[in-house]
Amino acid sequence: MKRRLLPTTLGLAHGVAGLLLGRLPRAFALGEVAVLVLLYNVLAFGAQPLVGLLTDHLRNPRLVALAGLGLLAAWLVVGWGGVLVAPPVLTIISVAAGVACLTALTLLRLWPRPAPLPEARVGL
Repeated sequence: MKRRLLPTTLGLAHGVAGLLLGRLPRAFALGEVAVLVLLYNVLAFGAQPLVGLLTDHLRNPRLVALAGLGLLAAWLVVGWGGVLVAPPVLTIISVAAGVACLTALTLLRLWPRPAPLPEARVGL
């Protein structure tokens, strides 16, 4: 049960964040929603490699997952700034979920263990 808690929580958090974004058409005109969704996609998907690098550097994906869940909780409490808060929340949650999936697949031997990166060689 404990092994399924993090992926389940991340999946539910992703769904809640999506539902919150689904409320945009009630608050804005259709043209504004289109611009906001485009802005969201640029910010969220553009930041995923950076969050992934930070996660790799920290070597603590649970901390990153907790940060994403904490941001989501703050978003729910404050209740505003959806397009500004949604990209980092969903980016962090997506990266943490990806790490959880790759870890699970590696442990189940369905995904090869990543090979260490070769050292850079000068002059080649």
